[in-house]
Amino acid sequence: MIKKIPASNLKSGMYIHDLNCGWMSHPFLQKRFLIKDESRIEKIIDAGISEVYIDTNLGDDIDQQVSHGQIQSLEEVEQSIDSEIEKLTATPDTPQPPTPLQEELNVAQRLNQEAREMTKRVLDRVAQGEPIETEPVETMVAQLADSIVRNPSALISIETLKEQSEELYQHSVSVCILLIAFAKSLNLGSSLMKTLGLGGLLHDIGLLKLPADVIDNRADLSTEQLALFEQHAQLGAETLRTTPGIPAEAIQIVAQHHERLDGSGYPAKLKGNAISRFGQMAAIVDTYDELTQELPPTEALRKLLEWRGHYFDDELVHYFVRCIGVYPVGTLVRLESGLLAVVIEDGRHDKLRPTVRVILNAKRNELLTPYDIELEAESATAQAERILGHERPAQWRINPAEYLAIKL
Repeated sequence: MIKKIPASNLKSGMYIHDLNCGWMSHPFLQKRFLIKDESRIEKIIDAGISEVYIDTNLGDDIDQQVSHGQIQSLEEVEQSIDSEIEKLTATPDTPQPPTPLQEELNVAQRLNQEAREMTKRVLDRVAQGEPIETEPVETMVAQLADSIVRNPSALISIETLKEQSEELYQHSVSVCILLIAFAKSLNLGSSLMKTLGLGGLLHDIGLLKLPADVIDNRADLSTEQLALFEQHAQLGAETLRTTPGIPAEAIQIVAQHHERLDGSGYPAKLKGNAISRFGQMAAIVDTYDELTQELPPTEALRKLLEWRGHYFDDELVHYFVRCIGVYPVGTLVRLESGLLAVVIEDGRHDKLRPTVRVILNAKRNELLTPYDIELEAESATAQAERILGHERPAQWRINPAEYLAIKL
């Protein structure tokens, strides 16, 4: 059986099924392994990991004396998240964006490519010891913010469909776009949207101050190297403080995007309200983008919901899930009838009932002539379709971008 238990209750002989954190948040080469000695337990706790999943079929079970309230089966965790998602989808009517999605996709695709190229140039120059070029960065952030205002689903869908990449510039652009969208969903205003986007684009600039061996081998660092790696947020903030024209809120994002609500983050081990609201937002966005290197967006959002109140603020996680959508545009989903479809438009009243483009009969593994279903509009009919869950496109050899007319 798979169980979630406090890391403080780990013992030698247990088998770790999942470290319950993003791949950049732990110092192990693998996320599944047998605990053979106490040193591994110390390493898990030192990494700020509070809860882990163990597999009792492959290793020892937890002591019966431990409070049952501290232990959950995987099924119990999933049921709790499902219940949370049901509450989150009961949201007020979403205003119609001023620009149709298909029209904005063409602009967003170009902007995303230009942003990646510009960010790579700027970061490469910083890595060579040159100062940050703020003018092209601010101009690009403003253009991305304008696209988000016209239709946030366009850039978010491109983020959903992007190829996995560990490149710093790609991650920087992703965090920038997602922070701008997050700020818009909170109605923070145009100026703050751009400021948060600027902080997102530069949030990992401190990594350029670290030795190459620390960056290239971050999944297998020594204790000393890990301590050095955890200073990158502070180094980045110090760099921005000496750069003219960088707003204080952007510096907060750079300094605090690895802090966690329970004090298990770094570099300052800030706790609760000691972390600024913008730092807390950046932590959620940074973690989400990190998780999508391994998981589909829907699973990444479910992880954020699991960690809310522990690592992240409850309310902010809820807002972020609503912002992205449980099934973001570009997600491959399975319908109750056995059809597979790509989400092409958010539901305005019910986030669990978006508009989808049906493309394949999964029961017969048969490609279909694509057609659209507005799940929200037909929700009251007797034969109404509904989404059972998401699918991994690679398993079906499907490229969802093709059905949104996006070239990546």
